[in-house]
Amino acid sequence: MTLLGTIYTNGTWMLDGSSNYRRLYKYSGNFSIAYASNISGHIGLSDYSKSDNYHIVWSYNQDEKSMPGSRFSASVNMSSSGFDKENSYNISDHINSQRESSISYTKTWMGTPFNLSASLNQSQNVTDKTVGLDFPKANFNISRIYPLKSNNSTGTSKWYQELQFSYSAAIDNQVNTKDSLLFTKAVFKNMRSGFSHQAPLSFQLRPFTNFTITPQVMYSGVLYTQEINKTWVPNYFNSSLNQVVPSVVV
Repeated sequence: MTLLGTIYTNGTWMLDGSSNYRRLYKYSGNFSIAYASNISGHIGLSDYSKSDNYHIVWSYNQDEKSMPGSRFSASVNMSSSGFDKENSYNISDHINSQRESSISYTKTWMGTPFNLSASLNQSQNVTDKTVGLDFPKANFNISRIYPLKSNNSTGTSKWYQELQFSYSAAIDNQVNTKDSLLFTKAVFKNMRSGFSHQAPLSFQLRPFTNFTITPQVMYSGVLYTQEINKTWVPNYFNSSLNQVVPSVVV
């Protein structure tokens, strides 16, 4: 672990901590966090300003043999928009305005048709201070199964034993905001969320040799957490114009 402290005579200071870690046959990675209180100008004059900035970097790599069927990984690089401008002497930090972060987890249940994947993604532009979040994003799937067919069955299967079933579901939550609002309640107010799932059901009929009929029934559902209603109001009173103006009210 490394701990660094920086202080300037005008009052600017920064703390920076970083660590590399590794557990044999399990995981490895690194983590660093920096926090700075930046002061520009002089107290009492018009050019005085103070800003708090941060920078977080984290990586996590799982050993492939540590947990068969499960996989977790992380690559995080996020900072306040003014951190590099006020504290970095690295030219590439000032040229590259994009930050990308991703945390993901996948799980497969061995011997079953079930599998799950989930992720958290973040994209950031430190120039215009915009942040895009995609969390949590998850998918759950059941691969094709034959629910009426016995594992120990032999010989020619019955027609109803050819019944096939599968299932897939997805959930997504997206936020586009400014970095100054990232850790406030405004993030949840601007969140767009949705859920969808599908469940196809089918079976095969073979009335003749080399001839197959496959009827299928599909259920598909979509769920949103908010909606937009637009209504035509012919006698809408516009207060800014102080008159009745037919309008679409949202």
